[in-house]
Amino acid sequence: MKKIQSKKLDIGCGKYKQDGAIGIDHSDLPEIDIKHDLNIFPWPLKESSFSEIHCYHVLEHVQDVVKFMQEIYRVSEDGSKVYIKVPHASCSKSLWTDPTHYRGFTARSFLDYFSKESYFSYYANTNFIVESQKLNYCLYDGKRETKIPRWWQNIWNKLGNINFTTQEIFERILANYIGGFEELDVILTVKK
Repeated sequence: MKKIQSKKLDIGCGKYKQDGAIGIDHSDLPEIDIKHDLNIFPWPLKESSFSEIHCYHVLEHVQDVVKFMQEIYRVSEDGSKVYIKVPHASCSKSLWTDPTHYRGFTARSFLDYFSKESYFSYYANTNFIVESQKLNYCLYDGKRETKIPRWWQNIWNKLGNINFTTQEIFERILANYIGGFEELDVILTVKK
């Protein structure tokens, strides 16, 4: 294991590690700093080590999301920012095309389970505050190659993200008519 010097962690980075971050992944790629199966807890990282954590399209691959989020919480400092992108449950293309995906996520996934104030807070020993969340009609807010015109993506991104109520309306009713949102983009703050 390499010596950790960065306060930035990229979980499941693969070959696209964030600049200046320590990358942890199960893959054996040159970009990986710490090779580790993320389904095995605890991770070989010290408690309260990181002030910024990136986790892009990893949570859908893990077997136990609650333990995974508890581990993110453990290695985060108080006040850390956690950036997460996951496939949205309404889009079969991004969610079920990949046979290694276990689940999709909705606008309530982080709001209802991982804060001391949340409805189901008893599931996880964490305290994340949802700073923002956005439904992306296409992966990475349309920055990944797609045949869907940018103007079409912009319409649904704008309408679906007016507020939390519109996110729920799109998830429950309108997603079936527009083909679903591909991604949920969430920013959390750690409170210890």
